[in-house]
Amino acid sequence: MFQKILCVGLNCFDIIQICNSYPIEDSEQRSIEYRMQRGGNASNSSTVLSLLGSTCEFMGTLSKKTFWEFIQKDFEKYCIDISGCKIYYESQFPVSTIIINSQNGSRTIVHSNKDLPELDYEHFKNIDLTNYSWIHFEGRNVSEVSKMMLSVNDYKNVSELPITVSVELEKRKESLCLAALADIVFVGKEFSKNYNWDGMKTTLIEMRKHVKPRPFLKL
Repeated sequence: MFQKILCVGLNCFDIIQICNSYPIEDSEQRSIEYRMQRGGNASNSSTVLSLLGSTCEFMGTLSKKTFWEFIQKDFEKYCIDISGCKIYYESQFPVSTIIINSQNGSRTIVHSNKDLPELDYEHFKNIDLTNYSWIHFEGRNVSEVSKMMLSVNDYKNVSELPITVSVELEKRKESLCLAALADIVFVGKEFSKNYNWDGMKTTLIEMRKHVKPRPFLKL
């Protein structure tokens, strides 16, 4: 049966302003460049995987209000399936305003999510898992995502289908519990800082305590 990669998580609308320097509060400053694009970690992951030649699907919540046409066309541009998304007709799309300082590359993000709900397990449980060889989860909405990951693992144990389960731990400290449910764990710098893990080596050593047992590798 035909299989693809499913990315589960956030989609939002990004407004990116590139500036010569970070703006001073209560000042007016021109940017040297700006662009608008589809954002959100899981949404971006599906784009990268599609560009690398994989057949991808994104699952999250979408709004039919402002920015819908832009977002829909951008998914289509990268041949990413969004047919399994949960659609809301009254909620607003999340928006991120991103200020990039061209002098040092710093990135400041102001994120707003007025009322678009997170994806829940009740919606996720209806998918046909035989369609996927890899399911990647964004480590947010932890209580619901843990149910999703557990359901995939339970299905794997019964069916013996080789579905790879991965999770991204970016910021939320409480998402650490998801690591034990994944075959592959991606750990962000900000997540490590939450636990005061100093550097990559320390993070790898500490994460060993929380992931599935693996053959020992010398660091």
